[in-house]
This record gives sequence, C-alpha cells and structure tokens, in this order.
Amino acid sequence: MRDPSSNCRIEDGHALIEVRLRKVGHLFNTLDPSPLIDRDLDDDVEAYIYETAHEISSKMLFRVVILLPASETAKADPVMIARAINRFYAYRGRATLKQLRRIFRQGRLSLMLGLWFLVTCLSLPRILDVFLPNHFVGSFLAEGLMIVGWVAMWRPVQIFLYDWWPIRKNMQICQRLSRARVEVRAVSGSTVASVGP
Repeated sequence: MRDPSSNCRIEDGHALIEVRLRKVGHLFNTLDPSPLIDRDLDDDVEAYIYETAHEISSKMLFRVVILLPASETAKADPVMIARAINRFYAYRGRATLKQLRRIFRQGRLSLMLGLWFLVTCLSLPRILDVFLPNHFVGSFLAEGLMIVGWVAMWRPVQIFLYDWWPIRKNMQICQRLSRARVEVRAVSGSTVASVGP
C-alpha cells in the first residue's frame, strides 16, 4: 500500500522513507572528519530523506529505512546508524529554531523602526502645513510621505505574516526526523530510489 500524498510505501501504519545505498559509507559526508556518529549525512541522502518527509502528511507516522546489500548489512551497526541520523536532524532542528528566533528578532526591530518612520512620515505633513498652507507642493509631499511611511511597514508585516511559516515547517520536519525510528534492511527486489554515489 502507498501513501497517496507522498508515494511512500505504508507498513504497519507508517510511511517508509526508503533509502537504497551501495555501501554504509555512502550515508555520510566523506569530507567530515568527525567520528561516525557525529558526522554529517551525505548531501544527497540528507536532501532525499528531508524532501520525502516533507511530502508525508504531518498526521502520518513514518520510519526511515536504509536498504543495503546483504554484505553491507552485515557490516552495518543499526544502532549507530539510527543515532547518527536522529542526531543529525536534531542538530538541524536546533539550527532552524535559532533561525526562527533570529527572524522574529529582526521582525521586532523592523517593526519598531517601521512604526517610528511611519509616525515621522505622518507627522511631517502638519509641519509642512505651517510653511506651505494650502499649497500644491505641500499636498504633494504630504501624500508622498504617507505612502513612503506605509511602504516602510511592509517588511515587518511580511516577516510576521509570511516569512516564518516555512522555517517553522522545516523545524517541525527536522524534529520529527530526530525522533523517527531508523531501520537497516538488506535490499530486496523492490524498486526504491537509489541515493548518493
């Protein structure tokens, strides 16, 4: 059975994120000198797991299944692989939370500056009325200042209405992946996306 939203196979009520690799080492970034459990995942593997998880409904449970040839499965340490994948996404989730906090901090600062600028732009026409009462230039400048003041509010409005949603979604996916059950299985005859080198 397949999940129609993500085209993943369903097993025991879980969508399966299946990653077929030729070798255990293809799971990790070869340029990362860290110990295996702390290494970054290979970019292609990481992107494939994340994008597949992104397609799965937030109400659906999922598991990550690493498919390896039988000879490689014998060499693999399933506990270490599961910890490495969960740790990687836990780290990425924390980094995304920091990004979310940064964007809200930027939004608050933009909002304060935008409000200050808007108040200034709405106050200046009164001063212009004193120097240019009922004059075309004064009216033109007053209208221009009002428009510029409201345009200055666009950035904080954009941050608080739109910009934070995709970052929050990214964080939620990473949190789900950090808690996901990870299995290592020998490759069967099923057709599964091959990821990595």
